[in-house]
Formats: sequence, C-alpha cells, structure tokens
Amino acid sequence: MGKHSPGPWQSKHDFDEFGLSNIIGNVDGETFADGTSRYTFDPICIVDTETAEWRANARLIAAAPDLLAALKALHQRYVMAIGNEGPEALSARAAIAKAEGR
Repeated sequence: MGKHSPGPWQSKHDFDEFGLSNIIGNVDGETFADGTSRYTFDPICIVDTETAEWRANARLIAAAPDLLAALKALHQRYVMAIGNEGPEALSARAAIAKAEGR
C-alpha cells in the first residue's frame, strides 16, 4: 500500500518571483518558511500557474485524502449491502488501488 502524507490537505495562495502559486499542504504539518511567508503545514506540491483550470486542479489535489477515505467507506458499505462486488464496487476498488499505488 502506498503511503501518502496524512490529511487534511488544503490549498494556500502565495506570491513568489514567478507570480501567484497554489501550495498544497498538510494542515497538521510542521512550520514551513518561504522568504517572508510562513505556513503551518507541510508542502505537498506547488501549482505555479494561476488559471481557473489550475485552481480547480489544486482544489482536487487538496481534497484527495478525503475523497479516498470516503470511497473506501462507500465501497465497504456497498459490498456489505449487496453481499458481493458488482461492477461499481470493482471500479471503486480499482480506483482505491490506483490511489494507493497497488
């Protein structure tokens, strides 16, 4: 199973020499200093282009741990409710495996 940084994650905006960036980070992480800016989360990735598409990507990345946890819970309940894995549950299991690097 792949191990990712624990959630929750969030997106913060910052100005650097290249323009406005979205920094995705772990909210419960250590303090990170970047010049005059300080963050109270561990950076996970930086999105350097400020467009509507990249803002949407940053929101999706920040929601990833919550989405994975919700999909795992729904998959388990679905399988318990119908007693086997139908096509929807198999798709969910494949997405979970992809997210966990299996």
